[in-house]
Amino acid sequence: MYTDNPLNPIDRIRFLIGDTDHEIPLVNSQWYQYYLDQGYTEKAVALEIARRILAMYAQTGFREREGLIEVYGRERFQTYMDWLKDVVNSGIVGAAMPYAGGQSLQDMIDNDANADNVRPWRPYNHEDYFSKY
Repeated sequence: MYTDNPLNPIDRIRFLIGDTDHEIPLVNSQWYQYYLDQGYTEKAVALEIARRILAMYAQTGFREREGLIEVYGRERFQTYMDWLKDVVNSGIVGAAMPYAGGQSLQDMIDNDANADNVRPWRPYNHEDYFSKY
């Protein structure tokens, strides 16, 4: 249950993804605690729980009518998905970003100087192949 306590990590995650209804939470607090116990960061937990909420909305992604009450499930799903895309793209909550650092020139020189490294076999020498006749 959401208690609006910024010192509680579950409440911070609930606030981040919009699961703030005091009476009927979208996801049980046990799921939040499970992901936190697995070592997920708060942002990673928020993304996982938001995916669960999106899956719940997808199951009811159709229009329902009961007497005078109409529920537009498709619009709720689409709105939450659009919001989730905006949140992920803005970097508030997002997937892990890959890091491509490359090798330094000194690492390559050290690798070439190491006699224990296996060198690829060349079937011909470039200069010999294109020599003048």
